[in-house]
Amino acid sequence: MINPTSKWIKPISVDLLKQHCTSITNTKQAHALLLRTHLLHHNLFVSKLLSFLAISESGNNLNYARKIFTQIHNPDPFIFNTMIRGYAKSHNPSEAMSFFYFMIGSDISPDNYTYTFVFTACARLRALEMGRTIHCQVLKSGFESDSYVVNSLIQFYGDCGCFNYACRVFDESPVRDVVTWNVMINAHIHRGLYGQAFDFFEEMVRSDNILPDDVTMISLVSACAKVGDLERGKSLHFHSEGVNLDKNLSVGNAILDMYCKCGDLESALEVFNRMPERDVLSWTSMLSGLANSGHFQESLVLFRKMQFEKIQPDEVTLVSVLSACAQTGALDQGKYIHLLMDRNGIHRDVVLETALVDMYAKCGAIGFGQRSFW
Repeated sequence: MINPTSKWIKPISVDLLKQHCTSITNTKQAHALLLRTHLLHHNLFVSKLLSFLAISESGNNLNYARKIFTQIHNPDPFIFNTMIRGYAKSHNPSEAMSFFYFMIGSDISPDNYTYTFVFTACARLRALEMGRTIHCQVLKSGFESDSYVVNSLIQFYGDCGCFNYACRVFDESPVRDVVTWNVMINAHIHRGLYGQAFDFFEEMVRSDNILPDDVTMISLVSACAKVGDLERGKSLHFHSEGVNLDKNLSVGNAILDMYCKCGDLESALEVFNRMPERDVLSWTSMLSGLANSGHFQESLVLFRKMQFEKIQPDEVTLVSVLSACAQTGALDQGKYIHLLMDRNGIHRDVVLETALVDMYAKCGAIGFGQRSFW
C-alpha cells in the first residue's frame, strides 16, 4: 500500500510517472515506489524511468539507467531501444552495440528504430565494417523500405566517408522523405560539392514534390554564404517565404548571415528589421556584416541598441565591436566592452584577447594594451 501522506496520492499510472520523472531526485522517488509496490517488473512503468535517464537532456544518467535495466526480468524491444539510443548519442557509443548484441542474444528481434539507433552508433564509431554487416541484417529483415532506416543508413555511410555507398542507398531506396533529401544535400555540401547539392534541392522539389523544411533551407543558404552566391541565396530566400519558413529564427539567421557575407547589407538590414524574433546570433551577424564592410560607426550604434534590448553579447559579438572601436578610435567604448567582459564573465579565447589588445593599441592606449596582453 502507498502511504496516503506521500505525494503519490493518485493511483500509479504511466502518465503520472512520465509527469513526475523530471529530475534525478524525482526519478529516484519513482524508482523506490515501483520497487515497493512490486511494479518494477512491469515494462510499461519502468520504461518511463529509463526514458528520462537515458534519453532526456535533463536526465543524462546512463549509469543509473543501466542499474535499473539490470533489475528488469524481461526487457522488451522498447526498453532495449531506449538503452541503445541513449548510448548511441553518449561519449561511449560502443555500449550501444553491446546492448544491440545482447538484444539479439536474448532472442528479441530488432525493429526499425533499433537499426536507426545502431547506425547512429556505428557512424560515431566510424565502424564501417560493422555497419555494413548490420546493413545486411536490415536487408534480410525487410527494413530496407523503412524511411527511418534508410535515412540513418545514408547518414552512416556519409559519416564514414563512403560517399558512393550513401548515393547508392539513396538511388535504390523506394522511399524518400524530406529527411532523406536533407541527408544527401548535407553530404554533398560537406564534401564541397555545392552545385550538386543545389541540383538535389531542385530535383527534390520538382520530382518528388517534397517541400523543404528548416534544415533544408539552413543548409543551402549557408552554402550560398560560403561560396558567395548571392543570386541563388536570394532565390532561396524567396522560396523560404513561399513556404513560410522565413519566420523560423534559425532560417532567418541563416538568410541574414548569407546577405552579410555576400556583401548585400541593404537586404541584410531589411531582413534584420523584419525578423519577428532576434537572438544573439541575429545581432552578431548584423554587427559583423557592418564592421566587415567598413561601416564601423553603424556597427557601434547597433551594438548600443543591442544593449538597450538587453541581449547578452558573446565573444564573437565583442570581437566585431572591438574591431569597430579600433578602426574609429572609440577608446571609451572599447573600455566599456572590456568592463563588460569582466562583469559578465565572457569567455576569453585568443581571438577576443587579440581584438582587445589591438583595440587599445590602435586607440593609443598602449599601457592598457600591455596590461591586457600580460
